[in-house]
Amino acid sequence: MIVMLGIAAFMACSDDNSKEIEWQSPIKIINSNILFEGTPSTGGLRVAAPGPISASTTAAWCRLEVTADSVTVSVDENREITGRTAVINIKSGGSEINAVVQQKGLAFLTTSLDDTLSMPSTAARAAYFIKHTSEVKTWTNASWVNSAMESDSLIINAVENDGRAFRSAVVYIQSGPYTDSLVVSQAFSFDKAYLGTYSLRYESGGKQYGTPVEMVKDEEGRYSLVFTSTASTWSGLSLPIDVDDVNMQIYISNLSIMGQKESKGTNYYVISLLMGAKKGTTSIYRFNNSGIKIIGSPNVSDEGVLTWDFVPNDKFDFNTYTFYGLRLGLSTNGTYGGYKSAWITLPNPKLVKE
Repeated sequence: MIVMLGIAAFMACSDDNSKEIEWQSPIKIINSNILFEGTPSTGGLRVAAPGPISASTTAAWCRLEVTADSVTVSVDENREITGRTAVINIKSGGSEINAVVQQKGLAFLTTSLDDTLSMPSTAARAAYFIKHTSEVKTWTNASWVNSAMESDSLIINAVENDGRAFRSAVVYIQSGPYTDSLVVSQAFSFDKAYLGTYSLRYESGGKQYGTPVEMVKDEEGRYSLVFTSTASTWSGLSLPIDVDDVNMQIYISNLSIMGQKESKGTNYYVISLLMGAKKGTTSIYRFNNSGIKIIGSPNVSDEGVLTWDFVPNDKFDFNTYTFYGLRLGLSTNGTYGGYKSAWITLPNPKLVKE
């Protein structure tokens, strides 16, 4: 009995030498190419198996074709931003193995697009890089601008704007279910819209008068109002103007030289003087400040008449004066210091297109 108990105790305390065996499929994936971009694509994998193989997939967008030891994998276009996966199950005899197909989401990056695109009045072209893995469509809502995709570039073309107003349109771009857009604005040509013959109108004694002038641009790109009446002593004088062809405004400066005239046997320079009427009085004053300008803005009446109305800029002393008009003064040397006398004063000037 004692011997038997000893044998039992020895057997109860002995080591357990059994081992867990990890099962491995006899099917091996030798190589694979099943990571895809968002475009329609084809790849596959090659396997080693103990016998003929078959394959199935968990997703309809992933299609398989088995040939001997290879599985050809074709995926449809992914029209969503997010990526997706499918499982391929490969069987041979009583064994099987899984492989995971991954496809990236739709790449449609329009971060290079501006909110708005400003184009000049001339025929113009703009291009934007657009990353995409799916077909891109583009269209516009106006006939004067067109868009097209050329490889990875969105091309926008605008024809010349020969009208007298800014215009805008929208360019749309779409890939899959996603759409982006930008507003295209186009300036118009100052020269084509505004150069030409005008009447320079002014008031005197409660009546309206006018003299013909031509708004011109010379070969150096300088603008001016040329007095054209051959019956007037003003003929040949040229009043320089500055042009803002973005905001479509013109500026007439105080103390600009307009030309030369003889008066009583003396040759004088004719200079522009922007006059102010002192508040509470009937007196008018001139100013020795070339920074004073009057700003002209175009207005078109219901009848289609174009008029430029003028207001002083912020260099004018509005606290003390109100704007009175434009004076043509005579100066011995073309400066304020050489001023001798007034030649002509034009109260409340404005330009009316002929």
